Amino acid sequence: VTFDDGYRDNLVNARPLLERYDIPATMFIVGDAIGRGDEFWWDQLHHLFLGDHPLPDSLQLQLAGRNRSWRISDEEASLGAPPRWTRSRLHRTLWHELRLLPASERFEVISTLREWAALPVAVRPDRQVMTEAELLSLASDSNIEIGAHSATHPRMTALDHAEQVAEVQRGKARLEEILGTRVTSFSYPFGGTFDVSRASVAAVREAGFVRACTMRNAMVRPRTNLLRLPRLYVGNWSGDEFERRMHSWLPA
Repeated sequence: VTFDDGYRDNLVNARPLLERYDIPATMFIVGDAIGRGDEFWWDQLHHLFLGDHPLPDSLQLQLAGRNRSWRISDEEASLGAPPRWTRSRLHRTLWHELRLLPASERFEVISTLREWAALPVAVRPDRQVMTEAELLSLASDSNIEIGAHSATHPRMTALDHAEQVAEVQRGKARLEEILGTRVTSFSYPFGGTFDVSRASVAAVREAGFVRACTMRNAMVRPRTNLLRLPRLYVGNWSGDEFERRMHSWLPA
């Protein structure tokens, strides 16, 4: 069983269940996020646009050097009126665009959006990231492996090869500094077909990783490339839905 990112619930909720049922797991950790004391950018973006607070009816933002503007409404625009964006549609659009930006620029955009929405910085209990001490506690479990998940969780294919190498190596070094041991497993951020390139795999190989996981939904076979391992995604499903999926993955 694998977990991505480094949320505190890996320690508080997942670890006791893994221990109870003697299930081995790998936790893939975003190196720069540990101990930083804030939420991941995607959680902040979700809260900004999909929370129950009011928002201004227009947004002007600079993204990747371009000035952008949107009119926001949860109601359909009348015929002939300028088009409006729902909060959920704008959230999806910005999610796709922010993941292409460098980490420093993403931070600036999130800060700008927070000022625009008049929302104070806050870390919700269910969105907390582990501290260094909590990561060490998790790593002390012999049934749990700590793997790397980059330094800042970029879309790897948005970076050139040198940037990918730096991102992978820095995330690995950060974890090895905390843990005092070698980290040999990696999980590609986002991990979809268009998020992992040959350059991404080469960067992971250069960093000395032995295995790396994508988010391609498939079974591992004897000839599967160890640096392109597929995984079976588990969503926020009911027990019945999870059982149905298990039967489809592992037919009798």
